[in-house]
Amino acid sequence: AATNIDFPTAIRQGRFREDLYYRLCTINIKMPPLRQRGMDSVLLFKMFAMNTAARYHRPEPIRLTPEGEHTIMSYRWPGNIRQLKNLVEQMSILEQGTLISPEVLEKYAIVAGAGESFAVTRKDSLAQDTGRQDWENQIKWLANAVMKLRAEVDELKAHLMPDGQTRTQMPLRLEDQSTTHIPVINTPAYDDIEEVTDEENLNLEEMEKRNIIRALQQSHNRRKVAAQMLGISERTLYRKINDYGIEE
Repeated sequence: AATNIDFPTAIRQGRFREDLYYRLCTINIKMPPLRQRGMDSVLLFKMFAMNTAARYHRPEPIRLTPEGEHTIMSYRWPGNIRQLKNLVEQMSILEQGTLISPEVLEKYAIVAGAGESFAVTRKDSLAQDTGRQDWENQIKWLANAVMKLRAEVDELKAHLMPDGQTRTQMPLRLEDQSTTHIPVINTPAYDDIEEVTDEENLNLEEMEKRNIIRALQQSHNRRKVAAQMLGISERTLYRKINDYGIEE
């Protein structure tokens, strides 16, 4: 994997996932940009010139004057090595002579000390837009997850709660993480319930037992189907059948 993005900055701005960065970053090799590699730009220029001359059957490759070498080394190369390679190929085909001076390079917008990226003026605004988009997508995902959970709770209440029973009379909690549904147990899950009496516990247990028996009868003792009807896992259903001493 290769990139020209500054990952620590992108992670801080919320534009790249930190866990994905550590998954990719096994052996990290940092390659400095061409503008920081001094004489390498001249050596690469010569190599690309020879390759292009051989490909297009030119009698000899183009070459830089000493002043041209200085221009090449001081230019900032926003397009990095790809830009240099394309420039050499372009000049090899279009130029009549083989000597490349600063005047020739200037025709191709290569000037000593110049070379700003086209994206510099918009970089900050693009980063802000990308970060804002990421947050909006996360909020939408959370909203959809809450709506889905609410629908599942309503469906479970329709299965397990008799008519007229209020929500606070049926404490719930996430007990079995192997299923997305919420089984009924006897532990209060709401702050407004301070104490559950033995009589209320008995009513809840009896209600749950009756619902299990009804589901088993309707499914003709097919426990997998009964568990789906109750909105709980088959493993939880087996345990509750044993707890309540329900016989087939």
